[in-house]
Amino acid sequence: MGDEAIWAAERALWIEGADRFRETLAPDCVMAFAEPVGILQGRETIIATLEQAPRWRSVEMTDTRTAVTGPVVVLAYRALAQRDGSPDYRALCSSTYSREPAGLCLLQHQQTPLT
Repeated sequence: MGDEAIWAAERALWIEGADRFRETLAPDCVMAFAEPVGILQGRETIIATLEQAPRWRSVEMTDTRTAVTGPVVVLAYRALAQRDGSPDYRALCSSTYSREPAGLCLLQHQQTPLT
């Protein structure tokens, strides 16, 4: 799987629904968001939490970086996301994937909001 496919998978997690998360998240995936969400762990916990939030309509990823070591792929980027009825959201983000026989598996995702 090349860089374009990995970045497409990352973008899909922003704008698609819970089914995409079910396909991609590792069982013990860890995510860190600004409060009040905080740190989440476990596929079902993460999906249940994210199902309560409206999906992003669009996301632009800039200042992208990719690091690869064996089956592990780390992405880092600046995100500019929009959802209906909310101000633009800007954050520094990172995600860590493992390339598995069945496809990409998200191990970790972190967002640091920019003000």
